[in-house]
Amino acid sequence: TPSPTPSPTPSASPSTPSPPPSASTVVTTTGRSSGRSVSQRPGTRAIAVAMACVTTYMVVTGLVYNALLRTVELPQGSEPVWWSNEVLHLVGPLFLLLDLLVGPPRRSIGWGTIGTVVGFPIVWAAYTLIRGPLTTNPVTGQSWWYPYPFLDPHGSGGYVSVAAYVIGIAVVVSLIAWGVVWVDRRRAQGA
Repeated sequence: TPSPTPSPTPSASPSTPSPPPSASTVVTTTGRSSGRSVSQRPGTRAIAVAMACVTTYMVVTGLVYNALLRTVELPQGSEPVWWSNEVLHLVGPLFLLLDLLVGPPRRSIGWGTIGTVVGFPIVWAAYTLIRGPLTTNPVTGQSWWYPYPFLDPHGSGGYVSVAAYVIGIAVVVSLIAWGVVWVDRRRAQGA
């Protein structure tokens, strides 16, 4: 008996593969194809609160750096790459502020989000003030180390000055958080 002849295999086309979709395409398509609006999808409240925190912290970072730290020489005596401070302390905050104002509307978040936003920096400041006297400065050998000059109670003004800066920054964080939540709620209502 004759052996069966193999069926011809389709020839592969010499076309080039298409590039993978961009992240923004995936996010947009996923959001549109879910059949539900962004505010109805589970988990989006946590993302909206996280975005409110990040936006607030970055805007405050930009303000604090440019108002208090831009002219402070690094204690290590070395400068980072020339663009790093500008990206972290100017471009990043401006980008997130623009995202809040003109980016896609977010989920509406409650006014209680302000407490969440303000809580972390207060806990961080307390932790830093407790840890500072327990940490040896690796550069100078001093028996204390604080990440910013305005948090160092060994500077002029002592703990009174540190308390004034912490309270002042907490007020700024609160005001910016209020503004972020207000804009978020207004834009979500209009969406």
